[in-house]
Amino acid sequence: MASIALTLCDIDTPIWLDASARAAADYLTFHCGAPIVGAPDQARFAFITDAAALPTLDVFALGSDEYPERAATLVIEVSELVGGCGVLLRGPGIREEARLDVRGLPLRFWVERVALAELFPRGLDVLFVSDNKLIALPRSTRIAQ
Repeated sequence: MASIALTLCDIDTPIWLDASARAAADYLTFHCGAPIVGAPDQARFAFITDAAALPTLDVFALGSDEYPERAATLVIEVSELVGGCGVLLRGPGIREEARLDVRGLPLRFWVERVALAELFPRGLDVLFVSDNKLIALPRSTRIAQ
């Protein structure tokens, strides 16, 4: 997660950290200069290290129809990422369809994410990380269970 922050965040990128990630605030401020914000809706990047305590998705910045790029990107640490099972994914960058099981994530995440799809081009982009694995779930990806 730190590598993602150091690569994608700078002094113009407000960051929100969940309670378990707050210990990294000084490190991130020093190394990338990104301001740490107190509320999820103020952030362009949110780092969540405790997926079980993930806030509801509607508390994050969703962008607007005119400026969808002002939405947040969530970086969520999960216990495991498993391909070939789980939710069904379709959309740009996916040949036909793919399945993904994100373990350690609250089940309500998928319901909330499906509801946000109706707001496209507004919405959230998500990066799931687990050990040395990373999977991106852009807002353009359609989900079925």
